[in-house]
Amino acid sequence: MKSKNKIIVSQHKEVFLYDTKLLRKEWTVIIKHKISGMTRFDNLVLISYHNWWGKVFSKFIDFSSGEEVFDIDEKFLSILIHEKKLYFINQDKEIGCYSLTSKTKIFKVAIKGLWSWDGTPPKISLIDKSIYAFSKRKIIKVNNSNG
Repeated sequence: MKSKNKIIVSQHKEVFLYDTKLLRKEWTVIIKHKISGMTRFDNLVLISYHNWWGKVFSKFIDFSSGEEVFDIDEKFLSILIHEKKLYFINQDKEIGCYSLTSKTKIFKVAIKGLWSWDGTPPKISLIDKSIYAFSKRKIIKVNNSNG
């Protein structure tokens, strides 16, 4: 998705969309903790933030409006967004799926044998309309309904 003359900026605990042509903020979102990182997936922006004790939170917001789409207490190592669903592998060695439209958990299951000996986390990928989790050691096909 292309957005001309617009950039997303984080400053302290504030995230905003800035229009470089009109020189003004389009929208602003205040985050309650320190921002760790941001990335954009089409019209969604993932904001990772953490509290004083290191607990990590993730928030998805709409790029064009700044409205919150989804807020979750997860530290993602690998994510994939497909058909309004968020597939992820988290720090607790689990693979899961959330519906972005209904904001509900579809599944979350522990996975074994997927982490490599050097500690490299596995990745998640879409190949021929199927979801796969893979690492240096192993490849598994993810069941879209129950993991």
